Amino acid sequence: MDYSIVVILFVSGKGNRMRLKLKTTNTEFIARVSSLVDNRIKPLILKTVGPIEKRVRSLMVRRLSEHPILDELKNGRLALDFGLSPAVANAAISEMLVAIESSVSVSAIRGGRGFTGLKITVDPLGSITDIPSGSYDSNGHSIEWMDWLLTRGSQIVVGGFESVFALSSAGESRSGLGFMVKTGGDFRVDPQFAGTQDNNFLTEIVNGSRVLIENIIKEEINKVI
Repeated sequence: MDYSIVVILFVSGKGNRMRLKLKTTNTEFIARVSSLVDNRIKPLILKTVGPIEKRVRSLMVRRLSEHPILDELKNGRLALDFGLSPAVANAAISEMLVAIESSVSVSAIRGGRGFTGLKITVDPLGSITDIPSGSYDSNGHSIEWMDWLLTRGSQIVVGGFESVFALSSAGESRSGLGFMVKTGGDFRVDPQFAGTQDNNFLTEIVNGSRVLIENIIKEEINKVI
Protein backbone atom coordinates (compact mmCIF):
# COMPACT_ATOMS: atom_id res chain seq x y z
CA MET A 1 0.00 0.00 0.00
CA ASP A 2 1.32 3.46 -0.91
CA TYR A 3 1.92 6.05 1.75
CA SER A 4 3.66 9.44 2.02
CA ILE A 5 7.01 10.10 3.68
CA VAL A 6 7.93 13.64 4.67
CA VAL A 7 11.62 14.53 4.63
CA ILE A 8 12.62 17.83 6.28
CA LEU A 9 15.89 19.33 5.03
CA PHE A 10 17.69 21.92 7.17
CA VAL A 11 19.96 24.39 5.37
CA SER A 12 22.94 25.09 7.61
CA GLY A 13 23.46 28.70 8.68
CA LYS A 14 20.20 30.08 7.27
CA GLY A 15 17.57 28.54 9.46
CA ASN A 16 15.50 27.73 6.40
CA ARG A 17 14.02 24.36 5.79
CA MET A 18 12.33 22.60 2.93
CA ARG A 19 9.71 19.89 3.05
CA LEU A 20 10.04 17.18 0.46
CA LYS A 21 7.09 14.81 0.15
CA LEU A 22 7.82 11.45 -1.40
CA LYS A 23 5.22 8.87 -2.30
CA THR A 24 6.53 5.33 -2.12
CA THR A 25 5.83 1.92 -0.63
CA ASN A 26 7.30 0.42 2.50
CA THR A 27 9.18 -2.19 0.45
CA GLU A 28 10.63 0.39 -1.93
CA PHE A 29 11.71 2.66 0.89
CA ILE A 30 13.48 -0.14 2.78
CA ALA A 31 15.16 -1.29 -0.41
CA ARG A 32 16.48 2.22 -1.13
CA VAL A 33 17.75 2.73 2.41
CA SER A 34 19.33 -0.74 2.45
CA SER A 35 21.08 0.00 -0.81
CA LEU A 36 22.50 3.26 0.53
CA VAL A 37 23.68 1.61 3.75
CA ASP A 38 25.08 -1.33 1.83
CA ASN A 39 27.11 0.89 -0.48
CA ARG A 40 28.61 2.74 2.48
CA ILE A 41 29.14 -0.05 5.00
CA LYS A 42 30.03 -3.08 2.92
CA PRO A 43 33.44 -1.83 1.70
CA LEU A 44 34.40 -1.01 5.29
CA ILE A 45 33.32 -4.39 6.65
CA LEU A 46 35.10 -6.24 3.84
CA LYS A 47 38.35 -4.68 5.03
CA THR A 48 37.96 -6.48 8.36
CA VAL A 49 37.50 -10.01 6.97
CA GLY A 50 41.21 -10.80 6.58
CA PRO A 51 42.40 -9.30 9.89
CA ILE A 52 39.58 -10.93 11.86
CA GLU A 53 40.23 -14.34 10.31
CA LYS A 54 43.95 -14.06 11.02
CA ARG A 55 43.40 -13.08 14.66
CA VAL A 56 40.74 -15.73 15.33
CA ARG A 57 42.99 -18.40 13.82
CA SER A 58 45.84 -17.29 16.05
CA LEU A 59 43.51 -17.34 19.05
CA MET A 60 42.36 -20.92 18.36
CA VAL A 61 45.95 -22.14 17.99
CA ARG A 62 46.90 -20.48 21.27
CA ARG A 63 43.89 -21.84 23.15
CA LEU A 64 44.59 -25.38 21.95
CA SER A 65 48.32 -25.17 22.63
CA GLU A 66 47.55 -24.13 26.23
CA HIS A 67 44.97 -26.86 26.83
CA PRO A 68 46.04 -29.43 29.48
CA ILE A 69 44.88 -32.35 27.34
CA LEU A 70 48.04 -31.99 25.23
CA ASP A 71 50.24 -32.94 28.20
CA GLU A 72 48.00 -35.95 28.80
CA LEU A 73 48.56 -37.05 25.21
CA LYS A 74 52.32 -36.68 25.52
CA ASN A 75 53.03 -38.30 28.86
CA GLY A 76 49.85 -38.70 30.89
CA ARG A 77 46.90 -41.01 31.24
CA LEU A 78 45.85 -40.65 27.61
CA ALA A 79 49.32 -41.59 26.36
CA LEU A 80 49.01 -44.84 28.31
CA ASP A 81 45.40 -45.55 27.41
CA PHE A 82 45.87 -44.97 23.69
CA GLY A 83 49.36 -46.44 23.48
CA LEU A 84 50.86 -43.23 22.12
CA SER A 85 54.59 -43.10 21.65
CA PRO A 86 56.21 -39.68 22.13
CA ALA A 87 56.72 -39.44 18.35
CA VAL A 88 53.05 -40.17 17.58
CA ALA A 89 51.81 -37.82 20.30
CA ASN A 90 54.02 -34.95 19.12
CA ALA A 91 53.04 -35.50 15.49
CA ALA A 92 49.36 -35.55 16.44
CA ILE A 93 49.66 -32.31 18.40
CA SER A 94 51.37 -30.58 15.47
CA GLU A 95 48.62 -31.79 13.12
CA MET A 96 45.92 -30.67 15.57
CA LEU A 97 47.33 -27.15 15.70
CA VAL A 98 47.38 -26.92 11.91
CA ALA A 99 43.85 -28.33 11.69
CA ILE A 100 42.30 -25.97 14.23
CA GLU A 101 43.90 -23.00 12.48
CA SER A 102 42.51 -24.02 9.09
CA SER A 103 39.06 -24.67 10.59
CA VAL A 104 38.47 -20.92 10.98
CA SER A 105 36.82 -18.97 8.18
CA VAL A 106 35.38 -15.45 8.03
CA SER A 107 33.18 -14.10 5.24
CA ALA A 108 30.78 -11.25 4.51
CA ILE A 109 27.20 -12.40 4.04
CA ARG A 110 24.09 -10.90 2.45
CA GLY A 111 20.51 -11.12 3.62
CA GLY A 112 17.29 -10.82 1.69
CA ARG A 113 17.56 -7.02 1.54
CA GLY A 114 21.27 -6.69 0.99
CA PHE A 115 24.40 -6.79 3.08
CA THR A 116 23.90 -8.33 6.52
CA GLY A 117 27.25 -8.73 8.25
CA LEU A 118 30.05 -11.17 8.99
CA LYS A 119 29.93 -14.93 9.31
CA ILE A 120 32.54 -16.47 11.62
CA THR A 121 32.93 -20.25 11.37
CA VAL A 122 35.13 -22.28 13.73
CA ASP A 123 34.56 -26.01 13.17
CA PRO A 124 37.64 -28.09 14.02
CA LEU A 125 35.97 -31.40 14.93
CA GLY A 126 35.98 -33.09 11.54
CA SER A 127 39.46 -32.03 10.50
CA ILE A 128 41.06 -32.97 13.82
CA THR A 129 39.24 -36.32 14.03
CA ASP A 130 40.77 -37.19 10.65
CA ILE A 131 44.39 -36.16 11.23
CA PRO A 132 46.86 -38.85 10.05
CA SER A 133 48.36 -39.38 13.50
CA GLY A 134 44.90 -39.73 15.06
CA SER A 135 44.95 -43.47 14.38
CA TYR A 136 47.47 -46.27 13.97
CA ASP A 137 47.58 -50.00 13.23
CA SER A 138 48.15 -52.45 16.08
CA ASN A 139 48.39 -56.14 15.20
CA GLY A 140 46.03 -55.69 12.28
CA HIS A 141 43.55 -53.56 14.24
CA SER A 142 42.97 -49.87 13.56
CA ILE A 143 43.22 -47.86 16.77
CA GLU A 144 41.09 -44.78 16.06
CA TRP A 145 42.11 -43.07 19.28
CA MET A 146 41.29 -39.48 18.26
CA ASP A 147 37.76 -40.46 17.28
CA TRP A 148 37.41 -42.30 20.59
CA LEU A 149 38.58 -39.25 22.50
CA LEU A 150 36.29 -36.78 20.72
CA THR A 151 33.11 -38.74 20.08
CA ARG A 152 32.76 -42.00 22.00
CA GLY A 153 32.05 -40.61 25.46
CA SER A 154 31.61 -43.37 28.03
CA GLN A 155 31.00 -46.11 25.44
CA ILE A 156 33.03 -49.32 25.55
CA VAL A 157 35.62 -49.11 22.79
CA VAL A 158 37.59 -52.30 23.48
CA GLY A 159 35.84 -55.18 25.21
CA GLY A 160 37.75 -57.50 27.55
CA PHE A 161 40.86 -55.31 27.87
CA GLU A 162 42.08 -52.56 30.18
CA SER A 163 45.15 -50.33 30.14
CA VAL A 164 47.55 -50.66 33.07
CA PHE A 165 50.70 -48.84 34.14
CA ALA A 166 53.81 -51.02 34.05
CA LEU A 167 56.77 -48.76 34.64
CA SER A 168 59.19 -51.61 35.22
CA SER A 169 58.55 -52.72 31.64
CA ALA A 170 58.20 -49.23 30.21
CA GLY A 171 60.75 -49.80 27.48
CA GLU A 172 58.68 -52.62 25.98
CA SER A 173 55.38 -50.78 25.52
CA ARG A 174 54.37 -48.53 22.64
CA SER A 175 53.86 -45.52 24.91
CA GLY A 176 56.66 -46.33 27.34
CA LEU A 177 54.11 -46.12 30.16
CA GLY A 178 52.25 -49.42 30.23
CA PHE A 179 50.14 -51.91 28.36
CA MET A 180 46.61 -52.85 27.40
CA VAL A 181 46.04 -56.29 28.87
CA LYS A 182 43.23 -58.84 28.82
CA THR A 183 41.58 -58.57 32.22
CA GLY A 184 37.96 -59.32 31.52
CA GLY A 185 37.11 -55.67 32.03
CA ASP A 186 36.21 -53.18 29.31
CA PHE A 187 38.22 -50.25 27.98
CA ARG A 188 36.63 -46.81 27.85
CA VAL A 189 38.17 -43.39 27.47
CA ASP A 190 38.96 -41.95 30.89
CA PRO A 191 35.78 -40.08 31.99
CA GLN A 192 37.62 -36.85 32.76
CA PHE A 193 38.73 -36.61 29.12
CA ALA A 194 35.99 -38.49 27.24
CA GLY A 195 34.09 -36.36 24.74
CA THR A 196 31.02 -36.67 22.57
CA GLN A 197 30.18 -35.14 19.19
CA ASP A 198 28.65 -32.11 20.90
CA ASN A 199 30.76 -31.90 24.05
CA ASN A 200 34.51 -32.41 23.92
CA PHE A 201 37.71 -30.46 24.48
CA LEU A 202 37.36 -28.76 21.09
CA THR A 203 33.83 -27.51 21.77
CA GLU A 204 35.12 -26.35 25.15
CA ILE A 205 37.84 -24.31 23.45
CA VAL A 206 35.48 -22.80 20.85
CA ASN A 207 32.66 -22.00 23.29
CA GLY A 208 35.11 -20.58 25.80
CA SER A 209 36.48 -18.22 23.14
CA ARG A 210 33.21 -16.51 22.20
CA VAL A 211 33.82 -13.33 24.19
CA LEU A 212 37.39 -13.08 22.91
CA ILE A 213 36.18 -13.49 19.32
CA GLU A 214 33.51 -10.83 19.85
CA ASN A 215 36.20 -8.46 21.14
CA ILE A 216 38.35 -9.12 18.08
CA ILE A 217 35.41 -8.31 15.80
CA LYS A 218 34.64 -5.08 17.67
CA GLU A 219 38.28 -3.97 17.62
CA GLU A 220 38.72 -4.59 13.90
CA ILE A 221 35.44 -2.89 12.96
CA ASN A 222 36.31 0.14 15.11
CA LYS A 223 39.52 0.50 13.11
CA VAL A 224 37.64 1.09 9.86
CA ILE A 225 34.60 3.12 10.88
